[in-house]
Amino acid sequence: MINAILRAFGLDRDDLGKLLPFASLAFLLQTGLSIGMSAGDALFVSGAGAANLPYIYMATAGAMLIYTPTMAYVSGRFGADGALTLALLVLTASGVLVWTGLSNTDILPPLVAQGLPYLVRLYSAIWFIGLYTLYWNFVDDYFDIQDGKRLFALLSAGTALGGITGGTIVNTIAEHLPVATLYLLWAALALATLPLLLTIKRRWPQLSEHADLDAGETGHKTLAAIGEGLRSSRYIPMVVGVFLLSLLMGNINEFQYLSVFAQGRDETDLARLFGELYGTASALTLVINLFVFNRLVLRLGVRSVALIVPSAYMLVFSFYFADFGLGPALLGFMLLQGVVPAIDFNNFNFLFNAIDEKYRKQVRTVVEGLCEPFVTAFAGVALLLLRNDLSPEQLSAVAMLLALALILLVLALRGSYRQSMVANLRHGWLDFGREHSPARDEQELQSLRRLAADPVVPEDVQISALDMLIQPGQWLTTDLKLLLQFIDGASPRGQVEAQRLLRRVLADGAGRQLLHLADDPSRAALWSRPAMVAEFGAHYLLDRGRIEGLHQRLAEPDMAAAAVIALWNSSDPDHCRTALTRLSELRKGDEQERLAAVQALGRLGEERFAHLIIDFLTDAAPEVRHGALVALHEMGPLKTLHLTEHILSAIRRASPETRAVGIAVLTSANDPTVLLPLLELADLLTPFERRALEKAAAGLGKAAIPTLVRVLRDRQYGFGSRAVAARTLARLSATQFAAATRGLAAAELRHAYTAEQNQQLVPTLDGSTGCMMLRRVYHDQQQDCLELTLLLVSLGGGLPNFELLVASLGSDNPKVRANALEALEQAADHTVFSLIRGLVNVSASQERRQRHASSAPATAPGDFFRRALESEMPLEAAAAAQALRDLEGERALPALRGRMRQGRSDLTQQTVLDLLHLESSSLRLTPVAKLAALSNCDLFQSSPLRDLLTIVAASEQCEIDETSLFEPGERADNLFLILRGAAILTHPDGSKTEHLSPSLIGMEALHRPRYESEAFMADGEVLVIPAQVILAAAQAYPRLATRLFQQRVAA
Repeated sequence: MINAILRAFGLDRDDLGKLLPFASLAFLLQTGLSIGMSAGDALFVSGAGAANLPYIYMATAGAMLIYTPTMAYVSGRFGADGALTLALLVLTASGVLVWTGLSNTDILPPLVAQGLPYLVRLYSAIWFIGLYTLYWNFVDDYFDIQDGKRLFALLSAGTALGGITGGTIVNTIAEHLPVATLYLLWAALALATLPLLLTIKRRWPQLSEHADLDAGETGHKTLAAIGEGLRSSRYIPMVVGVFLLSLLMGNINEFQYLSVFAQGRDETDLARLFGELYGTASALTLVINLFVFNRLVLRLGVRSVALIVPSAYMLVFSFYFADFGLGPALLGFMLLQGVVPAIDFNNFNFLFNAIDEKYRKQVRTVVEGLCEPFVTAFAGVALLLLRNDLSPEQLSAVAMLLALALILLVLALRGSYRQSMVANLRHGWLDFGREHSPARDEQELQSLRRLAADPVVPEDVQISALDMLIQPGQWLTTDLKLLLQFIDGASPRGQVEAQRLLRRVLADGAGRQLLHLADDPSRAALWSRPAMVAEFGAHYLLDRGRIEGLHQRLAEPDMAAAAVIALWNSSDPDHCRTALTRLSELRKGDEQERLAAVQALGRLGEERFAHLIIDFLTDAAPEVRHGALVALHEMGPLKTLHLTEHILSAIRRASPETRAVGIAVLTSANDPTVLLPLLELADLLTPFERRALEKAAAGLGKAAIPTLVRVLRDRQYGFGSRAVAARTLARLSATQFAAATRGLAAAELRHAYTAEQNQQLVPTLDGSTGCMMLRRVYHDQQQDCLELTLLLVSLGGGLPNFELLVASLGSDNPKVRANALEALEQAADHTVFSLIRGLVNVSASQERRQRHASSAPATAPGDFFRRALESEMPLEAAAAAQALRDLEGERALPALRGRMRQGRSDLTQQTVLDLLHLESSSLRLTPVAKLAALSNCDLFQSSPLRDLLTIVAASEQCEIDETSLFEPGERADNLFLILRGAAILTHPDGSKTEHLSPSLIGMEALHRPRYESEAFMADGEVLVIPAQVILAAAQAYPRLATRLFQQRVAA
């Protein structure tokens, strides 16, 4: 029964334990407020008359000038909990004083006695404003926005129950006890609330979006923070405007219905009437809070719910305009005291939540503590001035115009709300998405020049500084001198980098100026630098004497490429013949000479030489292979399309730096057929390379769209491939992107729910690597589907990049997670958002898993594995093949042979092939088994399996027999994952430690050139993993990079 009730309200038992104390706190506070407001209204209307209500509005503003700074100081000094504690103590003491004064009016001076109705109404109004703000500031420290959407309405239900209880109490005792006694009862309730408040503070920790917020801002700092927020955000003035205009509407409404109620009633009648009305309004608030509001806000969203009350005001004032009588007055009272607290008050909590946390509490305190009473005072002054000039009907017409203005302002607020939530997500995260703007500040320019001129600074830093200084059309002579100075002292690698800059500035028309600077006798050594000779020669800026002098330097390895380039571009045919002869010799020379050959071939720019460069793509030296791709890139757009497969083959086994060049070469051909094989490689690429691929693919134009749509919608392709396709398609055509992704996000999320169910249904098989990995595959599929959905939503909904959303949803801070979900709700349709929320909700996910486990159909393990074996997703099929072999042994071979078919995935094919020859082969670990070994290692546990595939492909299984795995001083090339046996590690200080499976040893290879310790193994097996492969994988996969960084910091 209890579980059914909890499900009806979207709660679980953990929610209930936290909800009840906070709702009880709201109940006690509102019971007291209801009693106090009923007493104050009764005493004021009977003693002073409703016509004098505007004076209360103005006096409230003055009183809040004292109250608000005081509470702002207390909140800044002691926090929201300390401020609420102090307020309850003051309320207790002041309530006794008010009761004493009202009970002894006969001994008070006549002027004071006459002013008591005003004082008690003012007293009630101050606490009505103050306790509301203090309570919700207090609650905001303990709940995030997603919890708020489920629970705030129920907290307000506690408020509504308090209103009902307070109204019932007033209605019951009003005829038997003096009205003054109600203030004593209010003080007693405030005192009884304190133990509950202290219990809450001890029991639950406070939440905060940022741990470094200054909690001590007070006084002028508070106002300064608000001023900064108003300048930096469109949203803050809009939400403040909506709040204050709504308040003004409420004041006019209150004036109208009190004018009707005051006719023909005395103090006792009014107390009884207000008791009944407050009780009824509170019952209405309770019903809305329990059964309506949370469903409204979850279905319509915060922005749409904000339109309900303004529309209701428009309706009520229309009734006032048509018939100024008891019926519209009752509707107006129920709107202000029943509907507004249930809908508007709750929804304003969410609207205020979208304000940056740096300003949120200050804005709320000042708006509710100062702006609210001043708007009320403004209403009072206006009503005093206009009450004799405007009839009630005319005042209602003015209010209708104000209601229309409020509706328009809320419509404008809708767009700013989403932008503010997105801006909140970005706080605390580094933003690498902003475009680089060249340095133009003089101080920054001088800093860059100092870096470029300092020979102690690393060359790559000097090159970066020069790159920022020498922008097309914006270079200065001073910067050209710095470039020549760098070239004069640069290493061979620095010469290559400088040559790129020199080429750019020469193409920008600086040839004569550079030539003049280089001809300075003090810079004579420049003409012996390869970068100068190559680029000046390629731009026909070398005189005959300097060209003739190059014949003697053709034999120098560092100068060979530059000399060939300069001689080739000479006008003398003999020089060209000499260049070709030397080029042929370089092609057959050692590594340095072959590198010079490809550098020269690329800079010559002759398309007919492309086939000569292709030969070097398979060179044994990585530097030469990289140089060959750079040479092809320098030749300009690729015109010989039959070279594509050679370049693709080189990219697959290249380093990240080399891959980026290869991608640029292929896409320069402007041939859409190269896009599909490039997208298939996307999972291997670093984020930088993926961005480059996106840009290059977008350069293909509309011809790329069919391939992009195919890859995006096909799950056989990896996440990286689909992500690049999605980004590129969104860049090329928003219409095509919308058409291609229609229904895709929901389909991906439903697949995630299916994977979650399959994870629970994987049969348990002791010792089965396949079963373990199949569960892990289904776990990773859920994350992949979620991340692709977030990417689609961010691209289609104007949200920040999906990496930020993923990081925010995975944050340890519940408020950050909740804000991410709120931002998603503004961009995703209701179906997609509901699926996302269910997937990331931990308690809902646990409940589904339990349900899957208890209601699992009776499926034979073999049937389950055979179904997974036919999956279109390579990792799932490979893990299922391993599991089926583990389960059935040789009986599984026919099914495995049936899976051998032509396809894109090497993983599934290789796993099946290894399993088919398991008994006859010396190979003991299939790719899936290697994945299992890696995923059990601490370094790789947090990485998705897809991120480990390149490491699996490069790793090698070895048997060890009385061997040292590595020794001190030996080159640190590999790490060793222990599969079987034990390794004894001797540390530099002489201490020894024993390492068992699945320990990973040799970690110093990741950050040192040589081992400092020794590892000996008597008997066992290890998986040898090249360190460079792990480092390259870390460049492509953020989770692995983060884990490496954590381990490095911990060490």
